[in-house]
Amino acid sequence: MPMKTDRLRRFTLEHHGIRGSLVRLPETWRRIREPGAYAPAVARILGHAVVAAALIGKNLKFDGRLTLQLQGSGPLHLLVVQCTHDLGIRGLAKCRDTQLVEFGGLVQPGRMTVTVEAGAKQERYQSIIPVEQGSLAECLGAYYRNSVQIPTAFWLDVDDRHASGLMLQRLPGSPAGNPSDWDVVTERAGESMPASLAEQTDEDVLSRVFDGQLLRVFKPHEVAFRCSCSDDGMRRMLQLLGADELHEIIAEQGRIAVRCEFCNRGYTIAENEIPGLVHGGATTLH
Repeated sequence: MPMKTDRLRRFTLEHHGIRGSLVRLPETWRRIREPGAYAPAVARILGHAVVAAALIGKNLKFDGRLTLQLQGSGPLHLLVVQCTHDLGIRGLAKCRDTQLVEFGGLVQPGRMTVTVEAGAKQERYQSIIPVEQGSLAECLGAYYRNSVQIPTAFWLDVDDRHASGLMLQRLPGSPAGNPSDWDVVTERAGESMPASLAEQTDEDVLSRVFDGQLLRVFKPHEVAFRCSCSDDGMRRMLQLLGADELHEIIAEQGRIAVRCEFCNRGYTIAENEIPGLVHGGATTLH
């Protein structure tokens, strides 16, 4: 069987009290881009968010879903990326004006929300911070600095075919290393980071960035595009509209058609199927 191309590798710099993750998502990024014809600047921000969600999601110890969201009154008024604990990812973005190309111009004024739904009861933990930085990587660094209070740095790399990233984080309460190690390691990472992570193997990236450092590298985790839309979910959404509104839609459009904005899967029902849908029957969505 061919090796999975989408993977995340975790590692530690044991003498410095620093951990990190390296992720590559060519196929996941292709699947996420398919439903929407995104302008290059919008696609770049969405790709950065997809990479960041994978890095953050695998770094958390939870059984559930992480949602990274950008929302505001700028042209890029909504961006949502969701990552499950087993690295199933989906995402989308909505932009009113694609003429602007800078992160600040597209997103600000706005806010970034990080939500974790964990456990059998899906308890929600949420942090909201204003978007005041010039890139998503800087926004995430501010989130960890202010909300989590753990020094964390991100390098995110996206183009038409690849989405890759690196995250470094100071181990909480670690007695290892010198207090200045964090600054030294992150400065070297910034200087040594390849122009494109996608062009290097995991081993090449890690040896280049952490030349001479003692690394402990763990086995890779598979990452995949995965949408949670379903017939039952679409049924419940349509049931909320009620029979009258559903018949009105049929009268205007000839049928009821809904489409998942994450994966572009379409669902349709005919007028004679409305009673079964409204009353909870086994209506089949096509």
